[in-house]
Amino acid sequence: MVRDLAGTVDHQDADFGILVTLQEPTEGMRTEARKAGVYKYHNQRKILRLQLVSAANLFKEFLPLQLPPEEVRNGRKMTIIAEPGADEAKGGLFGE
Repeated sequence: MVRDLAGTVDHQDADFGILVTLQEPTEGMRTEARKAGVYKYHNQRKILRLQLVSAANLFKEFLPLQLPPEEVRNGRKMTIIAEPGADEAKGGLFGE
């Protein structure tokens, strides 16, 4: 599924993709997600092109995702819903 998401992100020329899983992502899933690289917006902050989050983490106060805080390509608006620095404090999005 991670490889399929990577292909879809590339094919649709999307900036990044998010995969929600029922279980914690496996190490193999994390490895495939890292292969997709990063998206750099406004030549500033880099975010992972493929981000994995378990359904259980969707109910946490701060989602363990990296999202652009302002307008991104194509005029789409997004809001940060993760606490700044939360992913680094918890060892990264992939538990590294």
